[in-house]
Amino acid sequence: MDEAVLRETYRATMVLLYRLLFLLYAEDRNLLPVHDVLGYRALSLTQLRREVAEGMDKGRVYIEGSQVMG
Repeated sequence: MDEAVLRETYRATMVLLYRLLFLLYAEDRNLLPVHDVLGYRALSLTQLRREVAEGMDKGRVYIEGSQVMG
């Protein structure tokens, strides 16, 4: 693979990672309107985490072959 393509892929991956980390941090610190009834709450990463946790509690498998350790 071309070195320039690899560099650009790495850069784009890091941008995505840092944006996700920022969103998780900002939502956790209540810097974003997670509890707002105007619509952000339904689209927030916090809500997505809750839905995934509830699904896992009910036995839903999101990735075949994965299992919860503990």
